[in-house]
Amino acid sequence: MEHQTQQPVITTPGRLVAVLEEEVGRIPAPLGKQIDALSELFERFTSDRSGLRKGSYLDDPRLRTAYLRYHLPLNVARAAWVIRDLVRIHPALGELREVIDLGAGLGSASLATFFGLGESVPRRFRLFDKSRAALKTARRILESCSLGSAESIETAESRLPSIPEVASPSIVWLSMVLNELSSRDRAADDRRESTLRRLAETLPPRSVLIVMEPALREPGRALLTLHDEALATGDWRVLAPCTHQRRCPLLRLRDRSWCHFKLVWDAPPVVREVADPLGLDHTLPAFSYVALERLPPGARLPPSSPEARVIGDPMRVQGGKRGVYVCRDGSRDAIEVSRSVRRGDILAGYSARQAGVPHSSSPPERSGSQASGGDRGRPPWKRKARR
Repeated sequence: MEHQTQQPVITTPGRLVAVLEEEVGRIPAPLGKQIDALSELFERFTSDRSGLRKGSYLDDPRLRTAYLRYHLPLNVARAAWVIRDLVRIHPALGELREVIDLGAGLGSASLATFFGLGESVPRRFRLFDKSRAALKTARRILESCSLGSAESIETAESRLPSIPEVASPSIVWLSMVLNELSSRDRAADDRRESTLRRLAETLPPRSVLIVMEPALREPGRALLTLHDEALATGDWRVLAPCTHQRRCPLLRLRDRSWCHFKLVWDAPPVVREVADPLGLDHTLPAFSYVALERLPPGARLPPSSPEARVIGDPMRVQGGKRGVYVCRDGSRDAIEVSRSVRRGDILAGYSARQAGVPHSSSPPERSGSQASGGDRGRPPWKRKARR
């Protein structure tokens, strides 16, 4: 088996760090108040999610500052990982000249696209959000980072499932958006299906839709359902993370697993200064995502790739050997591995020989603090300290 991909440490671009430090310098609130605001924001993301759909927390200057200092650079790092993965799989992504950021917030997906795809191709950035204050901040940050190299930067107030008109093949982001719209009922399914249908009706062929969500069970499972719904329409092909065009095998398993990945992030001081006092682990952010390409009418899906995606952490399998879960051709298998691999890696030369049902595994991953609003249950700083 050949280890096909290597995952480098993700660093926040120095230009973005400088712009964030400048933004923070304008804020009169002392550091302690900013840390308190970040704690409150996590409370909203975890125990009080019902309020997220009533208005925008980004309209509150305190919470907007907390988001800018922690979640903005965190989500830029997550989206940067996705962009790197997609460029390897689908190099034509770099040819798309328009970026549409739906539910943009402070513009993390647009920033990751700008830095990840480089400045050699001038791009048009269009950011949409329900918060006017968030869009104003997002535009200022993106303009400061791009230094005039973007063809244009436009912002407009808008709410999903409203979709703007799109004239040419584009990169379309839904970053940490669907989980804030959803609840566990049929209405949530209707909103997701309506958004997907409107996108299929609006986007020209060759457009790429990237949906990124927190690494939590409910939004992760909803993303798997969106994957299957997209394939069922015949309007889309899956670019990543799947290496096949079949139904997701995790939806058929009783353990209610979901697909998520981790990256190694070297968080800048502007993040660590507010995250460390709250005990937020910023070294291994986790997330879920799916990337879809809009197909031309009548196009046929390509065959499945012989590659396999690692979708689990290393574990001990039968016989005390080292193994991982992989997804390939619509099946989840536990396989033996002879070298170190990480969740999210692509394996070529995949062997169909399974390693057997695992009888023990490595300690559960700490994906909580890396999700959009922390993990299930109590926020990290309210749990018993880990030794």
